Amino acid sequence: MWKILCVVVTINIAAKVACLVAGRMENLNSEAIYASRTRYTVLVDAGSSGSRMFVYTWTTDRDGFANYSSLKLFNDSQGKPLVRKITPGLSSFRGSPLAVRAYISKLLDIAASEIPRSDHAKTPVFVLATAGMRLLPQNEQDIIWNEVRNSIRSKYEFEFKDSYAETITGDEEALFGWIAINFILDSFPSSSNKKKPTQGMLDMGGASMQISYEVSQDQPVPKETTMKFEFVVTELRETLNYKVFPVSYLYYGMQEIRNQYAREVIKTYQQKNVIPDNQSDIQIEDPCINTNLTVTQNVTLNASGNALQLTVDFVGKGDFDLCHNRIVPLLKVRNDCMPLICTINGNARPDVDLSIMQFYGLSEYYYSLDDVMPKDATNYRYDVIAPKVKALCAELWQDFVERLRRENPTLTEEELAERIRLKRLICFKAVYVLATIHEGLQFPKSYDKLYPVTHLRGIETQWTLGALVYILNTDHRKQLQESVITKISIAVVSLCMVLLVIIFIILIIHRERQCKGAGFGSCIERIRLTDKPDGNSTAEPDANNHSTSVSEP
Repeated sequence: MWKILCVVVTINIAAKVACLVAGRMENLNSEAIYASRTRYTVLVDAGSSGSRMFVYTWTTDRDGFANYSSLKLFNDSQGKPLVRKITPGLSSFRGSPLAVRAYISKLLDIAASEIPRSDHAKTPVFVLATAGMRLLPQNEQDIIWNEVRNSIRSKYEFEFKDSYAETITGDEEALFGWIAINFILDSFPSSSNKKKPTQGMLDMGGASMQISYEVSQDQPVPKETTMKFEFVVTELRETLNYKVFPVSYLYYGMQEIRNQYAREVIKTYQQKNVIPDNQSDIQIEDPCINTNLTVTQNVTLNASGNALQLTVDFVGKGDFDLCHNRIVPLLKVRNDCMPLICTINGNARPDVDLSIMQFYGLSEYYYSLDDVMPKDATNYRYDVIAPKVKALCAELWQDFVERLRRENPTLTEEELAERIRLKRLICFKAVYVLATIHEGLQFPKSYDKLYPVTHLRGIETQWTLGALVYILNTDHRKQLQESVITKISIAVVSLCMVLLVIIFIILIIHRERQCKGAGFGSCIERIRLTDKPDGNSTAEPDANNHSTSVSEP
């Protein structure tokens, strides 16, 4: 009985020692990495027309997992969200890359002065470019990125790797926008492993537009058209998988489609009119511009390998139907995509239950419809908006300007002038947005669950927020993997120590059995004789030891 008791006590002690040692190792590792519980991240959205810097902050639990409820924009010393914008876009430095350092410093100097100095080494900086940079050849992108990376490494103490400054794909941009919308809407559970319904996202910038939404795991969609997003429910340390369809349409942002439109209008003009080689200024009527407004635009035509530079005065005629008819062909929608739905530029998308799923329209889907959305409405309805767009396009430009002045009495003359400048293409923009929704993406005109927004629940709707949530979840998955490895190591260490103790006890019991029936002194002598190594000397029996038996022949 005492032997069993000894074994149990010894094994128990060994296991506790092993756990204490391994557990201390785990705690030291956790404490070393996550000693501070406040985190910061600097994210720069390098868009086609400008760059915007967002500084986010949040807290973590003792294991370093983000407390998502605390994730927000960091307030500067004036108590305002730390968001800054500069122009032009990063891609505009293709011919003067050395100017990039001063450009990027305008943003990061502010971040460095506002974020506590003691946290700089733990604060990552990401500079992520979108469609403006995607339009550049790779070698020109590389030159600009080298200047960005060298500038950050040489001047700041922030956490930074080369991969933190890059051009993201259009699909990544679409995915990040989808994550941002659903994060703000609390579509990702915080303390449950049961998934909630998610909503869709539309976005349009200067050079590209995006659509993104979740599809079911068993929905037959080409694998290369979907992306997987793994969300870690931090309270449960469990992962939920989402199958997302994100797509980006390069050259279909508002600036790029206007350039395409202008080139097509000039080509149509050339079919009826000869432009002399020495003439660079022409006038063309444009149904997508308000009457009594002329918009001058520089247009480059590539004909027979030669670039023709033209300065075109587009004279407004304000005709919604004619404008719409000219824009729709630019979308290049096929009609042979079954069972998928044909969309822009020969692409297709999987079907979705639009009777349930809501979509949120960002950027131009908000700004281009702002003048025609009823003030008390939050959702887009074609039967309400289309007649207002028709009236907007038919409105004389001077009447529109006067109405703008009346509706914004608090604006200074300078602010009003800038507002008027941004509205010069309002007819074109509104018609194009409608065309992308219904002819481009094939949303039925009865669909009434599209919500144009700039903010949701008081939070600015930017894809940068989704990028941060994606980055945090990537880190969380690594932490879960490391935690599993640590736990396995603890188990292995504990098992090894217990096995060593068991082996030691077995050896003792084995020795004791060898001595069974003999006196204590005799047992010790046997062990000594047995443990002698073989060699030239041999043991001789002790003549004085009367307990030694002698065999008889």
